[in-house]
Amino acid sequence: MNILYFIHPKDEVSYLTSTDKLNAAVTRMRQNRFTAIPVITKKGEYFGTVSDGDFLHFILEHGRTDDAFLEKFTVADIVDKKKNPPAKVGSSLAAIMLQITDQNFVPVIDDRGVFIGIITRRDIIKHFSEKSAAKKTSEKE
Repeated sequence: MNILYFIHPKDEVSYLTSTDKLNAAVTRMRQNRFTAIPVITKKGEYFGTVSDGDFLHFILEHGRTDDAFLEKFTVADIVDKKKNPPAKVGSSLAAIMLQITDQNFVPVIDDRGVFIGIITRRDIIKHFSEKSAAKKTSEKE
């Protein structure tokens, strides 16, 4: 099965840019109740994923949460680029399954590194649950 079946395209996904100021990023994550969000560059390339834990570590390290202080930093300053690696659009479903067990979503990029969307763990689980239910129903008939 092609992974594009599961993708939520970029224009339907919330994301931050690497140049967003931390105070604006924190506000956006809190308003949307996100625990993690993809980060892209101004050119649209996948930069990484920032999590609530990244913000927490930054705040604990610096001991400040006021807007004036957070305005001095960008999302790029706190992103752990090793976390939440992207999958290429041609990746196999098996590869996505391995990644999705350790993260809430898998960012998907094209061959140029441009962010094209995400695949969520919820959608993968839902797909296989429905597939399993359909199989059980057909076996009963």
